[in-house]
Amino acid sequence: MHQIAFTESEPVTNPFREDTKHQWIPSDVAVSECGHVKFLSYINNLHPIRHAPLYDSIASIFERFVPLFDRVLSCLADKKSPRQELKIPYSNRDEQMMLTSPHPKIPDRLPLQPTAKEAYTLRGKGIQVIVKIAEIHLTQNQLYDGSWHIEGTEAEQIVATGLYYFGCENMTESKLSFHVLVQEPYHWYNDDIGVAASYALEDNELLIQTLGAATAIEDRCLVFPNTLQHKVETIRLADTSKPGHRKVLAFFLVDPTKKIPSTSVIPPQQHRWLRESQHLVLRPLQQQYGIPDTVLSDHVLPFLPRGLYLKEAKRYRNQLMSERDSANDIEEDSELKFSLCEH
Repeated sequence: MHQIAFTESEPVTNPFREDTKHQWIPSDVAVSECGHVKFLSYINNLHPIRHAPLYDSIASIFERFVPLFDRVLSCLADKKSPRQELKIPYSNRDEQMMLTSPHPKIPDRLPLQPTAKEAYTLRGKGIQVIVKIAEIHLTQNQLYDGSWHIEGTEAEQIVATGLYYFGCENMTESKLSFHVLVQEPYHWYNDDIGVAASYALEDNELLIQTLGAATAIEDRCLVFPNTLQHKVETIRLADTSKPGHRKVLAFFLVDPTKKIPSTSVIPPQQHRWLRESQHLVLRPLQQQYGIPDTVLSDHVLPFLPRGLYLKEAKRYRNQLMSERDSANDIEEDSELKFSLCEH
């Protein structure tokens, strides 16, 4: 890991942070041409010296995600994919046709293309990744039910999420469900049956299509674009007589074509980290010039950055999560609802 010196006195700014006051802090990561991963700056809230072995483990795990992120980013970047058009037979323009054939004729399912051309790769690039560990702990009579959301806000510029399920004990099967906001399709006036059967859209409901779910099993790696809303379906204890847990290592990939303030330019915020670093620098000077401890504690340390205590950090975290809750609220207005009114 590179040694970073934080010498700037000007505040760090984020060009993408317009309506938010907070930002998750990514780490800078180098991905070699062969896919080897190296963290170039510290992971927020994970001490690079005290927890050095974890850095190697996390980097090794992220290497397994590189080809998965490549596939997802290739789908997002590929603008040359042929448009799939359905030709629905249409004979005579008599509305009697709607009365004699009230049920739509759904075409056969379009073939999937699992061997899509790779259009983008992280190999050979410097990227930014937000690293997070999420744990769900349940005790007797408890359950967990997630909410629909995407990750981050405009401030983070997250394009894809990678999840590694590394621990699960005494929990029922868990699923991660997905749905997506869609444009209103062309349809016949008041053709509620046809639209429901063809597009799974209901009159005066949100323009959202369900995409299915992935089962969250231990040792599974899952990557998906941040264009999809997702939620953790209800989890319960398999055996209510004892506690259970599920642990997930999450990688939130920042858009590789954009850069946001990272731990390369933002110093550690933890009070303990800063004090340890300050003492490391000041101790040799104190010994060299015979500076008393009282002078150091009363006249030097008070003028140095002190960072955040845990109580303060939790308060800021609550504010950050409140911003994200607001960003994920879908306003139920006419623009986001499907309507069978005439075009």
